[in-house]
Amino acid sequence: MKKRNTYTKHDLRRSIQDLYMKTQILMQRLTTFETLFNEYIAMEDNESKFREFLDKKYEVKTDIEPETDNKVKKQKKT
Repeated sequence: MKKRNTYTKHDLRRSIQDLYMKTQILMQRLTTFETLFNEYIAMEDNESKFREFLDKKYEVKTDIEPETDNKVKKQKKT
């Protein structure tokens, strides 16, 4: 009989704590990046230009119909 690897409560707790710490580090890095990016835009005095660029780039067009898949064509009924 093969002996299975068993996981103790301590192993699970340690793994969860490790994941929690890694998540916290990622959140801290993302917050730092966001702050630096905002400060760079403010330093360059490009906030209004950057805002206009984003508004134009991600403008929602409501009058355009969604594109259809042209690969499948409907057959005429005879």
